[in-house]
Amino acid sequence: MTNTFTSTAPLAWNAIYGFISAAAALADPVVPVFPGELVGYEPGSYIFMDGKIYEHEFSPESTQYQFIESYEIQGICTVFVGDDVGKHPEIIGTVMTDTYSIFTSLVMTPIVSNRGGNGIPVLGIEGNPTPYVVLPGYSQYTPGPGYLSGGSGGWQGSLRWSFSLKAYLTPA
Repeated sequence: MTNTFTSTAPLAWNAIYGFISAAAALADPVVPVFPGELVGYEPGSYIFMDGKIYEHEFSPESTQYQFIESYEIQGICTVFVGDDVGKHPEIIGTVMTDTYSIFTSLVMTPIVSNRGGNGIPVLGIEGNPTPYVVLPGYSQYTPGPGYLSGGSGGWQGSLRWSFSLKAYLTPA
């Protein structure tokens, strides 16, 4: 049996991961990008894409022949410093600034720059089906104590982000 109803979600996840990884590899200093769970090692700053597709839906298009596929891809940008906030309260603002800097330069810029239009495919994905729109979703910044050697220590900022995508799917 031939599959004629293909999701764009795996293609889009891989494209977003690729764009973010390429931008992060050029950052100074380089920012690690992880496609899955971190176990044991946690660098001072990193981008994490959890490998999940959220809110995946298939809705009939107005003709009742095509479907509109919609979903979200999410990730987290994190910055950690080991300094004591009690002795250096300015760290709170510095960590927030650094976290947003990673988010805007290494996540938002490469994805928004590849949002398609004027004959350019969304996220560079060609063929059929392809996403027809990628839009920034939400971002939520959360600060708090970091973790060192199994206990709290230092300061950490995490910014969860998402992109919403839609595609037309036409069963053959």
